[in-house]
Amino acid sequence: MSGYTPRVSIVITCYNYGRYLRQAIDSALAQTYENVEVIVVDDGSTDETPAILDSYDDRIVRIRQDNRGHVAAVNRGYEAATGSLILFLDADDGLRPEAIAEALSVSYEGCTKVQFELDVVDGDGTPLRRFCNFVAGYDADQIEQEFTRFGTYVWPVLSGNLYARWYLEKHMPLRVPRAPDGVLNTLAPLYGPVRVVHKSLGYYRLHDSNLNYHGTAASDFGTRFSRRVSLRLREIDELRRDAARLGHTLPSGNLLDHDLTFVNYRLMLKRLGASYEGSIGESALGLWRKGIAAALTRTMPPRMRVAHSLWFTALLLSPRTLARRLIAARFHRRPLFQSRSRIEAPSRAAPQTFGNTKHQPVLHEARVASEPELPLISVIIPNYNYEAYLGEAIDSALNLDWPRVEVIVIDDGSTDGSRAVLERYGTRIKTILQENSGQLVACNKGLRCRKARS
Repeated sequence: MSGYTPRVSIVITCYNYGRYLRQAIDSALAQTYENVEVIVVDDGSTDETPAILDSYDDRIVRIRQDNRGHVAAVNRGYEAATGSLILFLDADDGLRPEAIAEALSVSYEGCTKVQFELDVVDGDGTPLRRFCNFVAGYDADQIEQEFTRFGTYVWPVLSGNLYARWYLEKHMPLRVPRAPDGVLNTLAPLYGPVRVVHKSLGYYRLHDSNLNYHGTAASDFGTRFSRRVSLRLREIDELRRDAARLGHTLPSGNLLDHDLTFVNYRLMLKRLGASYEGSIGESALGLWRKGIAAALTRTMPPRMRVAHSLWFTALLLSPRTLARRLIAARFHRRPLFQSRSRIEAPSRAAPQTFGNTKHQPVLHEARVASEPELPLISVIIPNYNYEAYLGEAIDSALNLDWPRVEVIVIDDGSTDGSRAVLERYGTRIKTILQENSGQLVACNKGLRCRKARS
């Protein structure tokens, strides 16, 4: 915004992340926008963090406290910040040099925050994927509509948000046990517009330390996911309290049913045989239906609708042992099956650069060359008058990196050009035509017609 030059505080919180800390600090100091202060809160680190901070002298504001946890470090950094806009950056994450300038280009005094895309990288900095994959045109108006309809919207992790101080003043200090971004992002649309930058302005790192969820082993999925469900329910309680106080009407029912992430957690917990808060009365089939409904109604690219639908269906249909393998493969990027005599040579990706760090080529997961031992996966695509997106959805299913896939499209009485689109694919897909009976009826018919039964 021309002439808009507010002071921005970048608050970096660190506990024993010395191996990544310098990258985070350097990325904050390298911002092309000049009116920035960098604050680092050392939450009682016992590694090389203090020595690293010493090397920056007065270029940063340094705060040392006894180990009290991430939320306490965020609160302490907020207390020290002098900016009218504040970004909380985890010490294992980083920003691109233009991040603050780009965020300010869409910000204005009335908005609660600006959020932006992040590139997800692994512990070595190898790019993995994009987060959040905002659809074109996703901004304040669409977020308001989505929030009114579902009580939620698409938002990134903490490092992908530039918050207005006036908004933070209403909620700080935070009193949640963990995950400060949850409550801050959940409540933001209640208080004002949320602006969006549709490009990656930083990176979010996944590694062994942050896969261990607050003392829970990374492989203990039952405990990890159930804790996240409980925490999310507390955030929704706070959302309902603030909404009632502000006179804002939220959707009735369980808001978790509209949140793909938490439908996913609950379905995974069901398939793992683990309990969670609110699990009584819920079934795997019922959660699958809610997941498909959310995938079809929430705002996302068509390819993501297919990906979510495929994942939910694979979870539902897989035996428990395979479901556990699927979950492990998704959250730890491990191959589903390993057979030394049947592993193809892995391919290599070109080196990529984030911030000032050159990253080595990444080896893709090894693939199993023999097909007979692999399960058949059925991709069920219900369609009603989605001619504009149908071809892209089908193509994404046909191009899945899996040797045994059947694609079933149930046309639910479309009156547009959907059937002409389906005719182009011939025998590569199975097409089922029915009178308009609704999304769930279409999905159930697809389930009955699938070949995959495991």
